[in-house]
Amino acid sequence: MIFYRVVFSLAALYNLAFGLWAGFFPEQFFQIFGLLPPRYPSLWACLGMVVGLYGFVYAYVAWRLEDGDVLIAIALLGKLLGPLGWLQTTAHGELPFRTFFLTLFNDLIWWFPFLLYLCRKVARRGRLITLIMVFFHVLACLGLLWARGGNEWTPDFSSRFQWLQGNTAKWVQVSWLWVISTLSLPAFMASWILTLRGWWNAPKWIWIALVICLVGTMLDVSGETIYIVWVTDPARTLDEFEWGVATYNNLSAGVANALYCVAGLLLSVVSLKLKFLHGLKSQIGFAVWLVGFALTVSGFLQHRLGLLVTGGLTMVLFIPWAAWVGWRFDGNGPAVAGKLVR
Repeated sequence: MIFYRVVFSLAALYNLAFGLWAGFFPEQFFQIFGLLPPRYPSLWACLGMVVGLYGFVYAYVAWRLEDGDVLIAIALLGKLLGPLGWLQTTAHGELPFRTFFLTLFNDLIWWFPFLLYLCRKVARRGRLITLIMVFFHVLACLGLLWARGGNEWTPDFSSRFQWLQGNTAKWVQVSWLWVISTLSLPAFMASWILTLRGWWNAPKWIWIALVICLVGTMLDVSGETIYIVWVTDPARTLDEFEWGVATYNNLSAGVANALYCVAGLLLSVVSLKLKFLHGLKSQIGFAVWLVGFALTVSGFLQHRLGLLVTGGLTMVLFIPWAAWVGWRFDGNGPAVAGKLVR
């Protein structure tokens, strides 16, 4: 429960700070993102005050955790609708893509912590989290095929750059899906760890895997933000586009992916030792992380074909394996003393 107190305390502080900032300095948002000054800045100030009021809601839930289900359900619905509205307004050119930071910090990063809280009493919470994670990964992979004109499917950088200039909204929508997929990974890892805690002699230090995953998530989202915010600037040149792609490969396919594989290997070894995973489940799991390390090497080498092959193979292995393994996740903490969770 300490985790939820921390989450809602941070959410309260963020919303209160945002509300004060927008309320007292309504023009700064437009200055930071290079937008025309608002004709009626008081409207933005009022919006800021509404967001700020949610800070008191989160503070209350942090204080009375057992009484917050309805409040957090309403808040999560708002955080689901907000990014959809952002996608629509940016696709129609009403807001530039560089305003992605607003929906990232206001909405997206809270999705899975809020969802974990709402599902804390669900018997098979881990299974539900896994299915959601798999769903977004499948959508994101299909998105890569939909936007193949701008990624490694197209070998020529100039062709990719030209495609991006004519299909920027599509590029951003696919990158947005990958952000959601990335943010779902710590929830998946947490569900795995909580399930292992229900098995005898599961070491407490396996939580370090979640810390490693969270660091990877931050780096991964940073790389995806470059794709959404920096690369899509209409003033970018071909050389700058190549730099953005290289930076994304280093951050996301390189460092972040390596950290995911380290965390996954750690949990796989513990799972094998406890016989939670064995046989084909265990073998495929280790294959996922080994192929993932090959993806990391391809990312650092900026090898287009290597990224395409290892990235595709990683997802082909990981998605069905995660669904298979996650179906056994309990995700509700330690088993009752004397009972082995299977």
